Amino acid sequence: MTCLQSDIDAVLHWSEQWLLPLNVSKLQHLHIGWRHACPAYYCGAVLIKSVEEVTDLGVVFTNSLRFNSHISRVCKKANSVCALLFRAFECRDISLLSSLFVTYVRPILECCTSVWSPRIKLQIKCVERVQRLFTKHFVRDVPYSVRLQMLGLHSLEHRRLYFDLVLLFKIVHGFSGDRKSVV
Repeated sequence: MTCLQSDIDAVLHWSEQWLLPLNVSKLQHLHIGWRHACPAYYCGAVLIKSVEEVTDLGVVFTNSLRFNSHISRVCKKANSVCALLFRAFECRDISLLSSLFVTYVRPILECCTSVWSPRIKLQIKCVERVQRLFTKHFVRDVPYSVRLQMLGLHSLEHRRLYFDLVLLFKIVHGFSGDRKSVV
């Protein structure tokens, strides 16, 4: 705790020395875990606000490191984009709608999945439901797995597993983070 406070003081001193003032009203910290009371940190004389969740690079982190809030936000955003696509395009051509989904919706559902990949069945179903409902709009009365085959798509769970395995391969073989090994 004192080590972090001294680091905050050092950053404040550096910013003042280089005439780059900090906007202390925007500072906040996230205490991860339940066991210890959340310490108070100060930037100069201003108390840094403690928060229970924070968004970093589009991913919502909570103090419990559960991603329920992030998953619900991602699914809500993806569903709204799906609705927008159906309102914007009267055509129900399967290849066009599949391309639209892959281009505009799937990136929302797959951004940073190696960080927040759902592990609980309810979360997995919530994310998969977006693609399930999208494909159901133009191919009815056909099981989900058959619809995916017709469209040449994979389940989102399958794709997340693939991304996790690719990341693991890169880590094991030294292709992550080392600029020298990147081709």
